[in-house]
Amino acid sequence: MTLANSFRPLKLRQLRQLWGVNDANWGWAGLSLLLLVQGWLVFNKPLHWDEFFYYLEVDRFARGHLHRALQTFHVRLFAWLPTLFENNVDAIVVGRIFMLVCEFVTLLAIHGIARRFASRGAALLAVLLYISASYVFLNGFSFRTDPIATAALMSALYLLSRPECLKIRLWVMAAIAGGLTGFAAIITIKSVLYATAFAGIAYWRWRTAERPVRDLQIMFASGFFAIACFILLYIWHAQGVPQLPEARSSSEIAASSAGISHANRTSFSTLRDAASRMFFIGKPHNLALIITGFLTSPALIALVPMTGWALATRRTFQNGERLALLGLWLPVTTLIFYENTAPYFFVFMLAPVCCACAISLDDISRRVPLAFVTIGLVALLIPSIATQNPAIIRNQHQLVDTAHRLFPERVAYFDHAGMIGGFDKMNNFMTPWGMKKYRADKVPIYRRAMESKAVPLLLLNWWLFSFLDDPDDSTFLKEDADALRENYIKIAGAIWVAGRNAKAGNPPLTSEFLVPGPYTVLGAPVLFDGIQRAPGEVFEISRGKHVFSAIGNKDARLVWGRNPDLPEAGSLPLLIWPRS
Repeated sequence: MTLANSFRPLKLRQLRQLWGVNDANWGWAGLSLLLLVQGWLVFNKPLHWDEFFYYLEVDRFARGHLHRALQTFHVRLFAWLPTLFENNVDAIVVGRIFMLVCEFVTLLAIHGIARRFASRGAALLAVLLYISASYVFLNGFSFRTDPIATAALMSALYLLSRPECLKIRLWVMAAIAGGLTGFAAIITIKSVLYATAFAGIAYWRWRTAERPVRDLQIMFASGFFAIACFILLYIWHAQGVPQLPEARSSSEIAASSAGISHANRTSFSTLRDAASRMFFIGKPHNLALIITGFLTSPALIALVPMTGWALATRRTFQNGERLALLGLWLPVTTLIFYENTAPYFFVFMLAPVCCACAISLDDISRRVPLAFVTIGLVALLIPSIATQNPAIIRNQHQLVDTAHRLFPERVAYFDHAGMIGGFDKMNNFMTPWGMKKYRADKVPIYRRAMESKAVPLLLLNWWLFSFLDDPDDSTFLKEDADALRENYIKIAGAIWVAGRNAKAGNPPLTSEFLVPGPYTVLGAPVLFDGIQRAPGEVFEISRGKHVFSAIGNKDARLVWGRNPDLPEAGSLPLLIWPRS
């Protein structure tokens, strides 16, 4: 025996015996561990601004103030939440539990579909590949529409991919698959991005069927049921979403004040507007996020192109398998033409892609012990877990509690994404597209909203509000910027309240009050419109220009509300958002 032979590496069979690779317990243990950690994250991961926005629509629907029917069907699933929780942070956490269940359904569907094209071990690795993708792991349970739509679509694909499941009642199962597809479409119109996956599975079913004509009829019937389900659900939902004046958004209020009619604005025009901004040509808007998503999930960097290459070159596919797998793989290409590819989009997009990657995982599982693959996929998530900061969700909870204590009755407010449940948000969600449209429309929606209704609360919970400290900032129209700067004062953290600061010794100041209502004098007496007001005194101020000044050698404040319970200036942390 030569020296080289004496140090020959362990044979694959010995590694398999050493690590028990023939037993799937390693894969199931890794999956269970990740699900347990996600269960902890449900309660401790900071809420994303999108989660507040989706709950805002739930809250509006529960109060009868939702102003659009399209892409808001999720509100019917959660309309009970506002009746149980005053603090919407608590409500959203409960909603996350439902989303975690949806993710679990998606995992089962991935395993079932992948099993049609690969071994049992590869199907299990496909599930691990999906949940171990960093964006999926951190957003698979988020309170958004993506987990719901993904679970419905993947369940429909599973039913259509399993002809043996349909032997007893083919048409009933086709109707269920169609119903799930229609339900997903009413949840979010981006369900259309799964078209290639459904087409590929339908073609494969037709090529492998014992009775091709019958199976083709079933596929068409499933499509018919999907369309019918979408239409019926939309009609039913739209009947419960009236276009009430109170439900109009601030942009509609402002446009109406400017003489722009919204009488002909329907949900179908909303659909047209949404479709027009779904796609792009050129550089992706979220290119940095896309790159980060793959760099933090190295397995995807290897397996996605490896699978694409196998689909293009391998000659062993039979009876339409290549097109079925290609249809499942193609949603990854939406990253190069679909606009809204934020981290949570990976939850939606990667589910069918991981099913296709099962064929590459099958090749890997023949060469590498399952234990090694499982440990590698789980270990790659350690940085993502370590960077989570549970203190942020506590800060968010404290901010919402403070706002409710400061305003015991429902009031109107401005903010980024709708953080305060039960209050009336008077500006639109401040997304990049929304702000771009706001500047293009050149309608001062903030001032117009203040002219239509008292808005005593302003939350500076987004970097775009930095204009309050920067007179040269051009984020907001000048009319809006001036109105906001003049009418709000900082209280604590992100909370600003309608009011005025009066410096001692300064001459009388003439200011336009756009937030009428009761004001409380704090700090020192003031001379207001020629009448002296003592500290602690509450009096009504009407909308319009008024003259005031501090009396004596102390600064004075006018704060909206009747002796409001103001928090200490440094009592609220400024860190209220996660990094992504």
